[in-house]
Amino acid sequence: MLLESRDHLRFLAQQRTALLWRHPEPDTLASVAASPRMWERRPGDDDFAEVRIAVDSHRLPAGLVLPEAAPAATGPLPGLPVAVRLREFRRLLLRGDREPVTGLARAVLAQLATLHSPDELRLAVVAAPERRAGWDWVLWLPHTRADPTGGRLVFDSMTDLDQALAAEATPVVVVLDGAARPAEIPQTMTVVELSGPPTEDQNPRWYEDARSLLRLDVAPSSLTVDTGLWITSLGRPDALTTMQAERTAQEIALNHLSDPSAATAGPSATSGPSVPAALEEPPVAPYEDLSPDREPLPPIPEDPSLVVDPSPSVPPVVEPSPSVPPVAESSSPLLVAEPPPLRNELTDLLSLGDLADLDPTTVRRGRDGLRLPLGLAPDGGVVELDLDTMGPHGLVVGATGSGKSELLRTVVTALAVINRSEDFTFVLVDHRGGAAFTTFEKLPHISAIMGHTDEPAAVARLHDALAGELARRERALDDGITLPRLLVICDEFTELLERSPDLADLFTEIGRTGAALGVHLLLAAQRLEEGRLRGLDGHLSYRIALRTFSATESRIALGVPDAYDLPRRPGTGLLKAGDGPLVAFRAAYVSGPYVPDAEPDAHVSGAYVPGASPGAAAFDAGADAYVPGGRPGDDRRSVAEVIVDRLAGHGRPAHQVWLPPLTDPASLGDLLGDLHVVEGRGLVAESWPGAGRLTVPLGVVDRPFEQRRDTFVLEIGNLAVAGGPQSGKSTLLRTVISALALTHSPREVQFFCLDFGGGGLHRLDGLPHLAGVAARTEGDTVRRIVAEVAQLIEDRDARRIESIAAYRRSRASGEVTDDPFGDVFLVIDGWATLRRDFEELEQAVIEIALRGPGLGVHVVVSAGRWADVRPAMQPLFGARLELHLGEPGDSVIDRRAAADVPAGAPGRGLTPDRLHFLTALPRIDGSTDVSDLAEGVTDLAGQVKAAWPDDPAPRVRLLPALIPAADLAGAPGLPIGLNEANLAPVSLDPAADRHLVIFGDGACGKTNLLRLIARGVVATHSLAEARLVLVDYRRGLRGAIDGEHLLVHATTSQHLADNIESIHAAMSRRLPGPDVTAEQLRNRSWWSGPDLYILVDDYDLVSAGGHNPLARLAELLPYAHDIGLHLIIARRSGGAGRAMYEPLLHRLRELAVPALIMSGDREEGRLFGSVRPSPQPPGRGFLVRRSDDVTLVQTAWSDPDTPA
Repeated sequence: MLLESRDHLRFLAQQRTALLWRHPEPDTLASVAASPRMWERRPGDDDFAEVRIAVDSHRLPAGLVLPEAAPAATGPLPGLPVAVRLREFRRLLLRGDREPVTGLARAVLAQLATLHSPDELRLAVVAAPERRAGWDWVLWLPHTRADPTGGRLVFDSMTDLDQALAAEATPVVVVLDGAARPAEIPQTMTVVELSGPPTEDQNPRWYEDARSLLRLDVAPSSLTVDTGLWITSLGRPDALTTMQAERTAQEIALNHLSDPSAATAGPSATSGPSVPAALEEPPVAPYEDLSPDREPLPPIPEDPSLVVDPSPSVPPVVEPSPSVPPVAESSSPLLVAEPPPLRNELTDLLSLGDLADLDPTTVRRGRDGLRLPLGLAPDGGVVELDLDTMGPHGLVVGATGSGKSELLRTVVTALAVINRSEDFTFVLVDHRGGAAFTTFEKLPHISAIMGHTDEPAAVARLHDALAGELARRERALDDGITLPRLLVICDEFTELLERSPDLADLFTEIGRTGAALGVHLLLAAQRLEEGRLRGLDGHLSYRIALRTFSATESRIALGVPDAYDLPRRPGTGLLKAGDGPLVAFRAAYVSGPYVPDAEPDAHVSGAYVPGASPGAAAFDAGADAYVPGGRPGDDRRSVAEVIVDRLAGHGRPAHQVWLPPLTDPASLGDLLGDLHVVEGRGLVAESWPGAGRLTVPLGVVDRPFEQRRDTFVLEIGNLAVAGGPQSGKSTLLRTVISALALTHSPREVQFFCLDFGGGGLHRLDGLPHLAGVAARTEGDTVRRIVAEVAQLIEDRDARRIESIAAYRRSRASGEVTDDPFGDVFLVIDGWATLRRDFEELEQAVIEIALRGPGLGVHVVVSAGRWADVRPAMQPLFGARLELHLGEPGDSVIDRRAAADVPAGAPGRGLTPDRLHFLTALPRIDGSTDVSDLAEGVTDLAGQVKAAWPDDPAPRVRLLPALIPAADLAGAPGLPIGLNEANLAPVSLDPAADRHLVIFGDGACGKTNLLRLIARGVVATHSLAEARLVLVDYRRGLRGAIDGEHLLVHATTSQHLADNIESIHAAMSRRLPGPDVTAEQLRNRSWWSGPDLYILVDDYDLVSAGGHNPLARLAELLPYAHDIGLHLIIARRSGGAGRAMYEPLLHRLRELAVPALIMSGDREEGRLFGSVRPSPQPPGRGFLVRRSDDVTLVQTAWSDPDTPA
């Protein structure tokens, strides 16, 4: 009889366990959320939307077969659950005091959220503003998410909720707390209203339809159902505190987001069963041994499971749930207490014990370093992955929320625990930014963590780094050197292949040679397309498929569609190695919070929930205050973080396959090393190997194939830099100048700078090496700088220099003392500006670039694009650097590599060898801050200047604004001013320059020049040699000359007309006749008399009105040399472009007479030669002569008040 009673008790315990499995205690829901049971109920299940509301005593469910030896009569069992099927009611009214009512409502919502997917059941709260704070915990639940932006289904009114759910067809349970009731309830909605005591609602109209209404009166220790006709007790109501509800919600959120890429979670309505039934069925409860020498079985704790029948024809009665499955009877009458199943945590699977005491050396002793646990099989056995027998390469496929990233973290953690860094290393690649692997940065096993591979240069660097690692291992293999094994994990590899198809060939190469080189490859992706594994398929010997988006993807990965049918529970997957069978498993979890062994684990209130982790459910059953690890406000570290901390420092750091991208610039001080003041050289980097040889550091160059970074060193000659706006062109030029200045003395190098950028070169104006710097608005200085450099080339060319190296030695030894310049650099920041605003200088600069390098003169320019530099000029630059280009197709180095230079990263660019570099900052103050770079450059110039006691480089000489005419005395011919090229006198040769045309605006100095020429003629010619005619309508030349040299001073048109005929007749008589001999032509002896100089001021007035008295002279102009005629005309530049078609001017231009183009508007176009008018200071203009280049001239000042 004792044995029969014991069997009966065992049977009752089994039935009670099954009921509690189906309807767990509210305070254990957090543990359920951390187990495979989360969101297990589906719309087609009988228990969908079924919630436990109370516990009471009742008999066993009908239909269960009792053991044959059981007593005939069995009384009610205490503590069994009572449940209600919410989808059979439209309205659920909870009446009573505030605390028990809200406690039951929290328990209902927590059950729904734990056991139902947000894709299949939505939850919402509509509460009065003063009650909203009590429902903040539901914000953790994915079931309340309103839209992808993060909005939640928590509102103040039903109207707002209806608008949010306008297009929603998913069933929704709404808690109505103090807000206005809706006029009607949609078919898919169940409203749970919280109300006060029953007296508040005396059959209101909203409750008229009793068939869809369930009234529950809630007291702290009793729950009754009120049908309006009678009241039935349901037992003691369930309840959750706010803290317990929040803990459950946070656990759901944690497991929902266990994959960092998860955006949604929960099973779809169409996904079917997928894993073996063992993963779905409730477990057999542990039992006590009731043999005679043991204590009797203690009473069954209270808690039951009943279902309220809402049928309107009969009063609600308490019925046992017909869907509770029977549990098989044990085959043995005597059962021994069994330990709980192995927990699905890496710490248990590797038998690590408390991580606080983790000793890597002890753990690794005797272990196979290539054999790691993945998780648990349905039968509780450990599923292992053996990289030796199953590998070496594999594939992981899993949809969003399937736990793919967590599985990869588990693999890395397990291999790091069981292997030394000297034996096993990792390259971890995450195309989405590296979030999945940042936990492992401190591991000594890490050779690379590559994130942000969506950047342009990142994919190319990845390819080069991995290819370089294969090459390194091949060399080591040839040399007999053993290297650690390397596991390359590439998450989202399909997206990488879309960006760079070349990676497929590299992955194939790893697949082909990896086994011999000790390289393992594990590729992971959310999606898999046909053909994506071309060439790779045969090398991926093991496959792991979590839940996939489609059956096709499952077939591609495994050959069968089974992975598509897996439940939407993170970590559930299938493993297939070679031709072996599919193995179902649930992956171990390492991202949960670490809980020391001293804290309570998942065995709560005597009930064990399989799959629960200590971190997910470690709490004191009697405590209300609990904050789960890993959530906001919690300072607990994850299991993986604790393991990484324990492994950090154990072992030699792995060889670095991948160096971080070039983001933080170095400074010149960092690259050059210590700077010292050296006598005769100033402040220099004396130890720099390129000192004195024009070889300088410009930045840091990235060499991913060699897996290193080097100083970017360049020998500076003719250099061109191209880059778009804000790409760092000016900074690079400043770095070039500063590097040369810090490695050469002011006697060895000098700089002439044209600063057409943002003024950055002006910051270097204090350098003793700087001969001059000019901005775009300083046109005269710009032209003088170019002229000075061009003249230097002429001077050195005249020296017949054998080689610039020999010339440098001659200067250094003192053999050459009359040349103050060493290697000279013409630096132009903004080549397009020079071409646009100073086009007359372009050819001069091209000539400097062509002839200069052999004479120690170099050109350094920056341009916004290569198209700004003429194709004929580009080959003159021995080195070309590219920063970020607005259009990579414009690159002259490599178009594909140019596309990889990131935008918004000033200083990043390409070397001539197509390598990426980052410009160093031109500063030596120990800072690498970009925000105050201008101050750093000024400081650099100041330090160099302070360390140089001798004379600085000769400053550029400028044309003086005022040149007294007396300063030109003694110059040959008719001196008119100084030229810009070498500040030498410029003269008119009366024998060669018979005529002159002057254009200029008012007050530009035209009349002064005519006065200067007139006085020069009088001063250098006798009455027998020259006479003058002045045409001066404005009388500006009155008093310019006196005496007999002045033949006529015509001040009116009539006066001029009266004299022009006699002048024309006199000049015509000098024309050579047919009897004039060649000898007479040479010495002009067939006539005698003075040359006639006709000086015309304001020619535009003379030629106005269609009557031009001087037009009569046009026919004599070609014979001017023979007849002694000189015509010098000054005209306003306004309208000059049109006036050039006037007969006299047109004839002069045809004869290519000299012209002086003074200040004027460029829009007048080319007047003589290729010169356009441009704004000039008074007295300055371009002299255009057929026999010479265009020359900028500053005319001398002839004081009108000085007596003639």
